Amino acid sequence: MKSRIYYSILLMILIGAASLVTSQLFSQSPDFNSGSVIQRRILRGQVQEAQVVNARGTLQWQQSPDGINWQNWAGKTSSSVAVTADVIVFFRCSIKEANCDPVYSDVMKIIPFDTPTVTTTAISAITAVSASSGGTVVSEGGLTVNGRGVCWSIKTNPTIADSKTADGNGPGSFTSNITGLTGNTIYYVRAYATNAAGTSYGNEVSFRTITMLPIVTTAPITSITQTTALGGGNVITDGGASLTARGICWSRSQNPTIANYRTVDGASIGNFVSILGSLSPNTTYYIRAYATNSLGISYGDEVSFITSTGL
Repeated sequence: MKSRIYYSILLMILIGAASLVTSQLFSQSPDFNSGSVIQRRILRGQVQEAQVVNARGTLQWQQSPDGINWQNWAGKTSSSVAVTADVIVFFRCSIKEANCDPVYSDVMKIIPFDTPTVTTTAISAITAVSASSGGTVVSEGGLTVNGRGVCWSIKTNPTIADSKTADGNGPGSFTSNITGLTGNTIYYVRAYATNAAGTSYGNEVSFRTITMLPIVTTAPITSITQTTALGGGNVITDGGASLTARGICWSRSQNPTIANYRTVDGASIGNFVSILGSLSPNTTYYIRAYATNSLGISYGDEVSFITSTGL
């Protein structure tokens, strides 16, 4: 009698929002009656539908928490059934005709998953251009976390479309270095974690970068003659306060300051070129770039050169 009963299982995803994830299908063949197990991972709250087609006889859907102990699913006797992913569950269809022993469809195992759960670490080590934060991936959501870090913006609710760090994978705590900031500015930070279901964000924290002296570097000396040369520098940051001057200073002694000879080459962030004049032939000079804001003056690294020999 069993040989006269023909059936098949048709599986469909009713909600396509998680189609990328739920397309992961794993098949195996443990000893569950006559059927194999089809394992499906579905975003929690999404729906999986199964349907029995070309079956002859009485249908009764059954469910099990472990794939071993089966119970009839009350009221589920139609050719299809829809299961909402909430907890791990096994289900199958029992097919019985007349007085014959029942046969069973393949077993479907539903494994729900979520986006990760992550928290944001408090901000520390704040400067005008950097800070430290991080987070903790409390739960991977049932799937491997393949990206984590912090994201930040001058606007609230930053996302990974804004500035971000990449600080490894998996669960647990991590530390993030936030760089490229502007002084005296409020920033908003959230930790993030990503798995195949999507990206989750931690609680938002905010901080203000401090105001500090400018940061400036000194350019190499070029075009050296008996009495002139070219120098310059690069103001990397104004320290969070408007620049009032920049240039280079030089002397025949080390560690020159603006009390010695100097140029004034604007008052903005970025590279600049300076002309040294009225030099003496065959003489060693020491040069440093400088930049000033309302807090004071800072100097770049020192370089030296020797002017050309005169007649």
